Amino acid sequence: MPVDCRIDGQTMPMPNRRQCEAAGGTVIAPPDKDKKHDCFVRNVFTRTLGGTVLDIGWAGAVGQGIVDALEIPSRRRRRAGSRPSIVQLTPAKRRALTARAASAILTLARTYPTTHDFRDRLLLTTPRGRQWNRYYDRYLPEIFHVADRDLELMNASATAWLALYPFVRAMVRAASAKRPSAGGKVTFTRRQHKACVNLIQRFRKGSKDRSFRAVLGELQRELAGYVGLSAEQAVAKLRKSRSKHT
Repeated sequence: MPVDCRIDGQTMPMPNRRQCEAAGGTVIAPPDKDKKHDCFVRNVFTRTLGGTVLDIGWAGAVGQGIVDALEIPSRRRRRAGSRPSIVQLTPAKRRALTARAASAILTLARTYPTTHDFRDRLLLTTPRGRQWNRYYDRYLPEIFHVADRDLELMNASATAWLALYPFVRAMVRAASAKRPSAGGKVTFTRRQHKACVNLIQRFRKGSKDRSFRAVLGELQRELAGYVGLSAEQAVAKLRKSRSKHT
C-alpha cells in the first residue's frame, strides 16, 4: 500500500517511505502507530470493486446484477421477482465494465480525504467518537465480509455514502471553523437517515456476529438523535456525547 507523503504543503501518495524522503517529503504516519486505521472507501469499496474487475477478467459471463452494481451512484431499480439475466463477456464488454468500475472508484476516491478528516478532527477528538472508531477497527473484517458477498449491498452503501457525503463534509468544515455557522445550512435529513437505517438493517441481516449486530443496533438508535440537525449542531452533539460501556 502506498504511503501518504507531505511535499511542499501538499499530500500525495508515494510508493514507499524511501521515495517520499528522496523527493524531500515527510511520511504522514497514522494517528495510532500501533494500529492501522483506514476508511471505508479504501477498505471496503475499493477492495470489492477491484475484486469484481478480477472476476470480469476471467469469467465468460456475469449476472446482470454485477453490471448494475458497478453503476455508482445507482440509478436503477430491479423489479422484485424479476429473473436475473446473464451478460456474455466479450473483450469490448470487459473493457467497458472495467472502465465503469474504475470510474466508480474515482468517484468514491474524491471523498477519501474527507473520511480521514472526519476521523482525525471529530472521531478521534471526542470520547464517543473514539469509541465508534474502535468499533469500526474491531468489526472492519466483518463489514468487508458482508459487503463483499453482496454487491447489491456494496452498491447501496456507496450510493448512500455519496448522498450523505455533503453533510459529513459540512461537519468537518464546522469542526475546523474558528467562527460559528460553518456548514450550518446543511442538515441531516430524514431521507438520509432512512437510507442509513436501511443499510444498517441489511448489514445486520447479512451478519451472524452477535456483537457486531448489537453495535449496529446501537448505531441505529444514536443516528435517530441527529435527524434535522445542522452540521454545526451535529458537531456540538458529538462533542458532548459520552462513551458508553458495552
